[in-house]
Amino acid sequence: VENLRTYFTLSSGIVKAVDGVSFELHDGEALGIAGESGCGKTTTALSLLRLLPANAKVVSGSVKLFGIDLATKSENALRRYRWREISVIFQGAMNALNPVRRVGDQVAEPIIERLGVPKAEANRRARELLELVGIARDRAADYPHQLSGGMRQRAMIAMALACDPAILIGDEPTTALDVMVQAQILELLERLREQLGLSLILITHDLSVIAETCDRVMVMYAGRVAEEGPVRTVFSGPRHPYTQML
Repeated sequence: VENLRTYFTLSSGIVKAVDGVSFELHDGEALGIAGESGCGKTTTALSLLRLLPANAKVVSGSVKLFGIDLATKSENALRRYRWREISVIFQGAMNALNPVRRVGDQVAEPIIERLGVPKAEANRRARELLELVGIARDRAADYPHQLSGGMRQRAMIAMALACDPAILIGDEPTTALDVMVQAQILELLERLREQLGLSLILITHDLSVIAETCDRVMVMYAGRVAEEGPVRTVFSGPRHPYTQML
């Protein structure tokens, strides 16, 4: 990602939510993006696939995946990369899951839509994915409200893995979970990364989460990169005053 800029148009003027962000994500690596609410970390991640509100626009920069610049792709062309190459675990699983559809059907949907797999095969694959993330196969028939908070988050992870992506973006995947469940979800992400060879972008305001699961950390402040480096280096000797305050 080079010199990425994403601006929001409001009645009061232009908000530069992401203002010249550059970073790299290597094969099989986990990158943690940290910072306070409003610093631009979620907008940065969602800009990679242009999953943005109507009043937001990527105004400049390049997003190269395997040498292909996604920033220049049309909306229709970009659909090929969403879920198949890069997928997202969205923040707040209860809001991200459809309350009136069975969990198994929701996990199967991207397999049908993106890969063109027959429904029966997709449903079988969905049950396998739920089992992979620690949910019994028969819970595929349940609705989201019948699952605990931790299980809903696991279902979201299963859905994100549905099309075997190369890159997984976790947008605050442990928010609103208690400490024990949070530890289980982080452990699951670490295991899946190793097992499936995933590259991971983990967005969080909690530096301890990044210390536990990531190889490198990028600290953002006011839409820009304040500091970036290996987790051990940044934690043992933070150079930017903002990182020290965090």
